[in-house]
Amino acid sequence: NVETLMSVPMILRNGAGWYKKVGTPGCSGTKLYCLSGKLNRTGLVELPMGATLKDIINGYGGGMKKGSKFKFAQVGGSAGGVMGKDLMDLPLDIDQPMKQGVTLGSGVVLVCDDKTCAVDFLLQILSFFEHESCGQCVPCRVGTAHLHHLARKFASRTADPGDIELMIKKAVLMKKASLCALGQSPIMPITTTLKYFKKEFLEHC
Repeated sequence: NVETLMSVPMILRNGAGWYKKVGTPGCSGTKLYCLSGKLNRTGLVELPMGATLKDIINGYGGGMKKGSKFKFAQVGGSAGGVMGKDLMDLPLDIDQPMKQGVTLGSGVVLVCDDKTCAVDFLLQILSFFEHESCGQCVPCRVGTAHLHHLARKFASRTADPGDIELMIKKAVLMKKASLCALGQSPIMPITTTLKYFKKEFLEHC
């Protein structure tokens, strides 16, 4: 991608050893992190690969907005996962987030506060997936619509507790059977959101 191509002239000019001094041992160089959400300072920052969520929020994001308390951050865009307080010190490189079921992806860091409803948040994510499906394959075309429908049931408080496992089951099937990454991706925001906020979903039943 463009980030990779932009690194090539610097490596050719200064050498691989120079480039490897920045970042983590397994992920050299810098990364563009796009900060958004309940931060005092949002925007695009270039940092060494492996910056932690704590550093990004408190240092480069200027901390949480007044009256806001950190609840979770979504990393990697809509197809990325949710990170809770327990992962504030996790290096955000290519490798470490994957071990926690999260992907750095494009480098988006969306910070949400304690006023954010996890159910409504996931509803918006799954609405995006349904809208973006090209419809070429059945698992994605039908699956994204079903996932969005289940999320709406929770948001309207008409869901059953069993709909949680049904949502996961459908997302797992989509990951195995969809033709492209769009249909394969809803599993990550679903499972990571439920990892932290399953209680909220049960309260919406």
